[in-house]
Amino acid sequence: MKRLYSLPLYFLFTACTMFTAQQVPFTVSKPECVIGGNEDYYDVAGIVFTFYNTGAKEIQGIEISCMIYDAETKNNPFIGSNLIKAVCNETIGSGEQKELIIPLDRYLYRVPDKPYLIDHFFIRKLTFSDGSVWEDKAGVYKIS
Repeated sequence: MKRLYSLPLYFLFTACTMFTAQQVPFTVSKPECVIGGNEDYYDVAGIVFTFYNTGAKEIQGIEISCMIYDAETKNNPFIGSNLIKAVCNETIGSGEQKELIIPLDRYLYRVPDKPYLIDHFFIRKLTFSDGSVWEDKAGVYKIS
């Protein structure tokens, strides 16, 4: 009987030691949609967030993925897909931070009344200066 109780504990503890967490080499602020011109990046709307490089390597490229929804209806505000994928070719050294902007103008057919809701925002891929890559294709580290 004692072995019967020990068996589930054995599987529980061995399962916990079998998986190791992937170290995430960044921290990201909560992204926000901003309406209004930022002449250098967009005319109508954009997504703004701060990216912190917490890893030891210099980053040369960042791929981002997110979904956009109307603030009132919670529906897709675009005619096509509301899945946004963007690439930022920014160099961010170890320990540095940068404000990054994703322009939304090319997705828009009208000026929104209110900022869009951003959901399932995640860093999809990082490319480092040494050629190595960090990826999160499934959005495990998403910000909702």
